[in-house]
Amino acid sequence: VVKLPRLPFDKFISAKRTLTTQMKATGEVMSICDNFEGALMKAIRSLEQHVDSLMSYDFTDLSVEELTEQLEIVDDMRMWRIAEAIRRGVSYEKIHEITQIDEWFIDKFAIITEMEERLRTEELTPELLKEAKRIEDESAMWSDKTREEIIAKQERLEAWQNSEDTPEQLAALPHLELSDLSRTPQEQPIEELVIDGQKLLVHRVNSSGIAYITLYFDENHYTEAELPTLGLLCRLFGNLETTQSSVEELNNRVRLLCGSMTFFISTFNIKDDSSCCTVKLCASFSTLESNVDQAVSLAAEILTQTRFDTANSEKAVLDLLRQIKMGCFEQTVMGGHAAALGRVSAQMSVSGVVSECTGGVTFYHWLKAQEENWNWNSLLEKLTALYAKAVSKEQLTISLTGNTDAYAVNVVQMLQELLPSKPDILKIQTIAIKPWGIKKEGIIIPADIAFAVRGTITGNYNGAWQTAAKIVSLSYLWNVIRVQGGAYGTGMLTRANGGFYCYSYRDPSARESLRKYLDCSSFLKEFSAQNPDLTGFIIGTVSDQSPLQTPRMKGQAADNLYWRQISWEERCTRWQQILETTPEKLAQVAEQISTAMKEGGICVVGGAEQMEGCGLDEIITL
Repeated sequence: VVKLPRLPFDKFISAKRTLTTQMKATGEVMSICDNFEGALMKAIRSLEQHVDSLMSYDFTDLSVEELTEQLEIVDDMRMWRIAEAIRRGVSYEKIHEITQIDEWFIDKFAIITEMEERLRTEELTPELLKEAKRIEDESAMWSDKTREEIIAKQERLEAWQNSEDTPEQLAALPHLELSDLSRTPQEQPIEELVIDGQKLLVHRVNSSGIAYITLYFDENHYTEAELPTLGLLCRLFGNLETTQSSVEELNNRVRLLCGSMTFFISTFNIKDDSSCCTVKLCASFSTLESNVDQAVSLAAEILTQTRFDTANSEKAVLDLLRQIKMGCFEQTVMGGHAAALGRVSAQMSVSGVVSECTGGVTFYHWLKAQEENWNWNSLLEKLTALYAKAVSKEQLTISLTGNTDAYAVNVVQMLQELLPSKPDILKIQTIAIKPWGIKKEGIIIPADIAFAVRGTITGNYNGAWQTAAKIVSLSYLWNVIRVQGGAYGTGMLTRANGGFYCYSYRDPSARESLRKYLDCSSFLKEFSAQNPDLTGFIIGTVSDQSPLQTPRMKGQAADNLYWRQISWEERCTRWQQILETTPEKLAQVAEQISTAMKEGGICVVGGAEQMEGCGLDEIITL
């Protein structure tokens, strides 16, 4: 049996095709055959997405080196890249090393590609067609005796797989104890330097000759009404011509030097205080150390020389605005749980408001209003006004990750020369806006299912909250909402600003899920009263807090802690609280969960019928 997810990128053409843990499939196909090769080919054809074999995509414009590099991309076309790599002679070992896909599957791909080649180049003899048919449907060649033997073997295998392990077998399995865990969290390499008056955050790690650079610009001087325009401004960077370069030239230079260069808004709660937030406009890119000067020059050009006043500017901005709006729409429809979490977060945290206004449902509605009431002169005036106070030397903090000593001074000197000086820009530590306040709202989307979120901020964060959230997610919510309720996914999140949130994903009954969230506290109390062994849950929580990190991720994590002003001592305290989670402490956490679920905000994203019975104060349409 082979199952393949049906990923609707043929309809949502502007959606990001990269596959992660986020659910992007809108269904799946299942095929049955007596061999893997035949089942795979049947599954591919069953997708009904204009693909019928492993030859359905054309990679002739890629060199072997480029194709090999693209094997690292995890998206809906990865199977076809692997097949093409096999045709080009890339070894099983190399493909396995890059993709971590078992060589058994790679061998099966090779059997299919070998038959493709034979059918394409050899004379179509009865023997060749028979062999091709064997791969498609090997069972037709089996005798009754062979079939019975295979079925019996499969039944024995299934019986063995379903049998309980003996105590001796379980004891032989390696397992961790709490004593095996580190008593402190991962250290994040960071050093704050000042070179020629410029502040740098330096992360000295082995990055194999790659420089990771992020430019942070303080943006705490904007009002809430200006934030959507700021969100649009970030997305226009690199997509409009500059004084020196056309859009095509910019894109070519970005691909050549960096692969990609992203511009976005980040928010950080100071000391994890939900009422105190700093806002940054970020330009992030990576490049070879030998190309640092060129990449920094390119970033500075985009940030300081983007033009809104050309003959093509109005059409270009309107086209981009429509694309961005459609992307926001697709993101909300496909990942409504994230949209709902963002809305509830904005009810009680400043960072949530900023995120909503620069990239959430609020931003989408602003884009929609701009398109429906298009007034280029008005928008141009707003963009120009914000652009004038978005980027300057005085607002800049530079983050460098890698062998930073080789290029730090040059980066500082270049940016000091290329960025404008605007000493009159008001220096404010945190943005002066307020959370929206608790409410219960619904957002109607064109779908039958829903995404339901409930929660709020209840008090001072404690590391034991993370363990409690994992227990509730795996031992309660998964059973009552995923297994019994039929939702595709569910869980409880806790955040360092003191919040608890429950969410569901592609949920057939938002009303029932919201009701079951209220029982999380009772479940945790009953669970704690049984004096359970928490070792596995604590180890799982620690694992979540200590993921394997690339050099880029180490720099990003260290920057995040720096802007939030979280000290090493505070991190160690929270870490110790996770390790010292006890049933008694979980019972205390249950009271805070009860408050979060009963007094918290609600957001349901779903079809109109899903809003019924949810007790909502306000319902809007996406």
